[in-house]
Amino acid sequence: MANSKPLTVNLSSKKITIDLGLITVFLAILSLAGQTLKYTTNYEEAFGLIPLVNMAKALSIPTIFTVMVVFVVTCLISLISIIKFRERDKFRFQWVGLAIFSFLFTLDKGSALSSYFFKQFRGFMRGFFPAYPNQKWVTTAVILLIVIVVFYLAFIKSLPPATKKQALVSLAVYYAGFLFIERFSDHFAAVNGYENLEYNILVTVGKTLEVFGLILCIQALFDYLSHYQIETAFSSDDRGKLP
Repeated sequence: MANSKPLTVNLSSKKITIDLGLITVFLAILSLAGQTLKYTTNYEEAFGLIPLVNMAKALSIPTIFTVMVVFVVTCLISLISIIKFRERDKFRFQWVGLAIFSFLFTLDKGSALSSYFFKQFRGFMRGFFPAYPNQKWVTTAVILLIVIVVFYLAFIKSLPPATKKQALVSLAVYYAGFLFIERFSDHFAAVNGYENLEYNILVTVGKTLEVFGLILCIQALFDYLSHYQIETAFSSDDRGKLP
């Protein structure tokens, strides 16, 4: 019986992130084109095509694409968690926590679960601090700070410098869209309303930055995985050694 080699699939992290980035740009252009058509012509929906490509609308093509990108992040973190458990790594439970959070994040992107969670968390915090602010970015910052200090400070210190840098950049890009652009667009809508081209441009820019942040996270996870010898070979274009 002939010897058979295990099947390996070489995935270039750089090519994957470039392809995902190009798809994101294409979807953003489609969304902007649809909103421009809606607010500068008599075509409100263009036979249902405009809502279908609207980045700010649930169950649109860009939103479904975003859910798929987050799901890829979840799969990669879950794979790392499995490896860490096999190695009995000191921080294996932190990786599992990230995998669970990423899975819930995937559900949120398809169902807006976070809106309910933020509302409940604000209610809980106001039980202790009646003047706790209503802004989502404050709630997000408080939650992140609590989780990092209590569970992830040592974990973050243990990561390779390159991984920490990539994670920081991906978070910065994501939150630039999720917090800052979204906050600015909400203030803009409070003055000018939601039904105008300018507001929809701001929302599209914010959503695009969110997706780019997730894509950079995928790049970081692929690069981290490239240091492990597993049956499916993940090849990274910028190879390095973990300390």
